[in-house]
Amino acid sequence: MVGVGPSGGGGVPATLTDKTLVNPTISGVAVASDLIEANITGAATIDFTSGQKQKLTLTDNVTGITWVFPGGGKPGNYVLLIPSTAYTCVWTDVKWPAATAPDLAAGAGATLIGIFHDGTSTTANIYGTFSEDVR
Repeated sequence: MVGVGPSGGGGVPATLTDKTLVNPTISGVAVASDLIEANITGAATIDFTSGQKQKLTLTDNVTGITWVFPGGGKPGNYVLLIPSTAYTCVWTDVKWPAATAPDLAAGAGATLIGIFHDGTSTTANIYGTFSEDVR
């Protein structure tokens, strides 16, 4: 249910199932930040059910990743920000451009990683892209 009415008014509750809104103005909506911050090391789990944007700090080498994606069979785009690090990461199951994973220690800047998952339950469909040494 939403309130429908003139600007500034409380409006009348209305159900908008199967309705088309033309040029709607939406105001007064609070959007919570879904940035998740975590430290990872060893055999790590990256769980996107808690947020699509994650800042991951490596506290030692990462030897492999278990990926957790939201269910429902829907595809999704996810973002990882990894601050500058001297540690390495084995990117389990990710298909990278030219089959080359990011080198996290390539420069003094952060690494920004985009992940696409097609919504299937298989980890065979994880695609990644990245920018290294982002400052």
